Amino acid sequence: MPLMPSSLYLCTTCFHLSSHGESSQRCLCEPKHKKPDLDAPNGLHLCYICCVRVAGGTSRWSWEACGICLTANKALQELGKPALALGRHSIMNGVAVRVGDLKRSNPKAIEGLLQFASAMGELQEKAEAQTRNLFKGIARWRHLGQIPIALWEKEFAVSSPEEDLLRSIQAISSIASAGN
Repeated sequence: MPLMPSSLYLCTTCFHLSSHGESSQRCLCEPKHKKPDLDAPNGLHLCYICCVRVAGGTSRWSWEACGICLTANKALQELGKPALALGRHSIMNGVAVRVGDLKRSNPKAIEGLLQFASAMGELQEKAEAQTRNLFKGIARWRHLGQIPIALWEKEFAVSSPEEDLLRSIQAISSIASAGN
């Protein structure tokens, strides 16, 4: 059964997504189980840029940002401005290392892979911190253990697609400039 983002919940303890057992998607507070046919069984999360919409997927070829933030990132890149590496797999971001390079201890290849992994880890940490801050800003939710994603998205929606894109561009620009 395919997972619908509308059937997801944000855990207010670990700030990861859960499907309440409807799929392999589990928050960090739930017991894990193996799902051999998926590359990334718990691969859905809130977008690493806006922290509002669902991103990721059950494949190593998924994106760590939602469609709007991916569009904003591409627009910045096309304008020659700093953009972010948002593909889950390093190859999606132009970082490829041949196994032979690792065996020969090719420092340049290894360094590129380590830089990508570090940058992705920092991006994830920043997104989780931003998600916590968004949650803390809604006093009426403080007693909730989980929030339906539909409610989360509605709470942080903006008034127009243009405003949504602008919010994403500003977030990406802020993250990219902080990384330089």
